[in-house]
Amino acid sequence: AASSRVDVVRRVYGSKVEDMPNFALPLTSTEASNWPGEYPLELCKKAFNIDLGISATTFRSQMFEAVEQNLSARPCGAEDHSEWLQTGRSNGIAPEFVALAIPPRTAFFVHQHPGIELVFLVRGSMHEVRLEDPAHIDRQCTALHAPYDLKDPSYRFARREFKVGQGGRWIANEVGSVHQTFTEDEECLMVAMWPGRYVIFKDEQLPDDVFVPVNHSIDREERGSFMCE
Repeated sequence: AASSRVDVVRRVYGSKVEDMPNFALPLTSTEASNWPGEYPLELCKKAFNIDLGISATTFRSQMFEAVEQNLSARPCGAEDHSEWLQTGRSNGIAPEFVALAIPPRTAFFVHQHPGIELVFLVRGSMHEVRLEDPAHIDRQCTALHAPYDLKDPSYRFARREFKVGQGGRWIANEVGSVHQTFTEDEECLMVAMWPGRYVIFKDEQLPDDVFVPVNHSIDREERGSFMCE
């Protein structure tokens, strides 16, 4: 069954990956072969009333394959991928699951990822403006607000759209990557593993005419939680 149209950002907080059953290190070990199990599929049902129609084994296989491909294609991404597989963490941070339903014409704040973010797009499309050159400013930064700005005239930014194909689509963001995500005419439904927080850039730290004006406020979100047993 499919969910109805999204009119407000709905966020369902999930479990930390290391608190889940069958979590073991390294993540490629036999002991971890049943992680993350049915939980991401159940989170999708809870958040969106959508059955992905695949097994937990297939979801895990697709996740691991897509994450390796996508992270390896990003600067320093192979290093981040190796840390995640070996320690279950990223930049020392334990990732956690979250599900988001995002209405059309919603623009989030510009942010940096203090740890890797692994996103499975369930439905719709997501747009971004990304800092491309340099790919990172300070990969170790975990502050709530960025201690630097993005106004250097030599910085280059790129704009992209990620559309959900048949069976969904995976996206991976490496440690230190900087971007803004937003929707246009389509809503976007996603399940993600993320570090639980971002490094946020304020408006006065941004260059003119590069990013989309922010219209999202966390105070207007509908929120819930769904933890694994």
